[in-house]
Amino acid sequence: MSHNRSGIAVAGAACGIALGTVFGVYVLGPHSGASSHITRHNVDTERKVDSVTAERNQANKSVQAADQLGVTLAPDAVKGRLQDKAVLIITTPDVNKDDVKAVNGLIEPAGAHVAGTIGLKDKFVSRDGGDDLKSIAATTLPAGVQLSERNSSPGWHIGQLMGGAFLKKSEGGDNAEEQSTGPERKIVRDSLTQGDFLTADGLDEPADGAILITGGSDGKKGNHDYVAGFLRDFTEGLGHNGSGVVAASRPGAAEDNGVIARLRDSSTHDEQEGSQAKIATVDDINHVTGQVSAIRASADVIAGKTGSYGIMDGSKAAVAQ
Repeated sequence: MSHNRSGIAVAGAACGIALGTVFGVYVLGPHSGASSHITRHNVDTERKVDSVTAERNQANKSVQAADQLGVTLAPDAVKGRLQDKAVLIITTPDVNKDDVKAVNGLIEPAGAHVAGTIGLKDKFVSRDGGDDLKSIAATTLPAGVQLSERNSSPGWHIGQLMGGAFLKKSEGGDNAEEQSTGPERKIVRDSLTQGDFLTADGLDEPADGAILITGGSDGKKGNHDYVAGFLRDFTEGLGHNGSGVVAASRPGAAEDNGVIARLRDSSTHDEQEGSQAKIATVDDINHVTGQVSAIRASADVIAGKTGSYGIMDGSKAAVAQ
């Protein structure tokens, strides 16, 4: 856990103590013989809260300073990692635009170019759109692409369709092969854009790998549980039928039921399909280290290597090597 997150947690606990103490004073009032003691205790608690708040603010400033320095060093950190590769950028409805901009800014220094961008809409990740997505997957499937018979969830099938249409297929190394023709890709793209499921730019060529950038939802509120489960299925289907995908998020998505946490915990789908989906995860895409990891991890998954990177539980390393 980072110092920043620790500071926030401690500050929250201290604030809770302070509020509880104040509430106790309000209830007991002057009838308590310990009012002076409680007053001193309140002062001590307030001082502790102020101290923790100061530490948290200092930690935030340190992180900001590190990010500012990292921005100047990041291009060299990814230089040539994706030489002559084509990358597909996919974003979810809750994505932070600054995260997307930062990752896009590292594509060219890495020696790659963007094959296309896809912006998933709310309809794409909604329960109501599931049947329509499965229908599109079944009726627009490129000739050389197959859908799973064991896992027929909407997210899995649409991920397999888009992986087959927009990504190359590779077992690792430089021998990636196209899985669809130009007209087949156009049919898939048009079906999904005209159905108001996503926006698309480019996609005239299949990409060597994909980077899925999402927000920081922990999957606990409202329909977020369904969305996180759908995105896990989608990412696994994409990674199973494509040459590799990096799922990158803000820290919250690596907690509780968030999509990154689910991807790191999930193995049943791969076992059912009899092969390992080529997926890497990054949980700090809002920091330069995570943006660098997204590029480096993309090169790794294209070569057949997976990993989990970031600052949250479940990550194996802070930064992709």
